[in-house]
This record gives sequence, C-alpha cells and structure tokens, in this order.
Amino acid sequence: MELNTFSGHIKKTTALLQQQLRLANINGDFIINQNSVEYGIGIEKNELDISIASHNSDVQKLHLKLTLFIEDLRRREVTFRTLPEIEGDNWHDQVKNLCSHILLSSLDSVTRLSYHYSLGILLEHQLWNNTARNEIRKLFTPRKYLEIWKITHR
Repeated sequence: MELNTFSGHIKKTTALLQQQLRLANINGDFIINQNSVEYGIGIEKNELDISIASHNSDVQKLHLKLTLFIEDLRRREVTFRTLPEIEGDNWHDQVKNLCSHILLSSLDSVTRLSYHYSLGILLEHQLWNNTARNEIRKLFTPRKYLEIWKITHR
C-alpha cells in the first residue's frame, strides 16, 4: 500500500514520529500495527508495552473531571448571600453609592463582588448605554473604569 493512500492525519503523525526519532537519536526499526508496536535493530524485534502511554482525549479527560466536579458539588453546602440593598433616591444616586462602596479597600472580596453584581443590575436597567457608561466613567479613573465595566458585565 502506498503512503499517498493514507489519510492526512496518519501522514502527519508518521512524519512527527519520524522527527521525534531523529531528535532522540534512536536507530532501529519500528513496526506499528493496530494491536502492537515492535522495535528492534535487524532481525531481533521486541514488543513495546505502550498501554501505559495510552492517551485520553480531551473529551475523556473532561468527562472524568466532570464526574468528580459533580460529586464535589453534592458534598458541599451551598450558602446563599443576599445582595446589599441599593441605597439612593434615583438611579444616579444608587450608582454613586454602589461605586463608593466598591472603592472601599476594607471590603472583603465576596462583599465587593456583591456590590459589583448590584451595579451590573443597575447598568442593565439602562441597557448598558452611554448614560450608564458615562456615569461610571465619571466616578473612576480610566483604568479602574475599564476594570469595573468588565466585572459588572459578567
């Protein structure tokens, strides 16, 4: 059977294997078939045990991790947090109030995240339009504004 009758994947894999053998300076002959791999020099050949090097596909790895993840979720207790009440008489006051809370360095990360989430809810009420964007831009430095804008979109 000629090499040009093989699929492109087999040709590519063969070329990669050949390149690896050259780089590793391995001399000898490999015989590869569906059931085994043999290596040797001259007439004497030895079968290589490649079962330990079997490769799981990304899907197989993900499936294994997914079942562990689901088991882990079942073992954990889920605690729900209530979002902080948004203070302010109107939309602009509410945004300013939340932004001032976000800027406090003394907040723990979970509380700060809840303020970001609440701010995202307010910005969504304005459909993330220029009014919302400009209000946030006024309250933060340019760098901090971009960070806040990304976080509230999540």
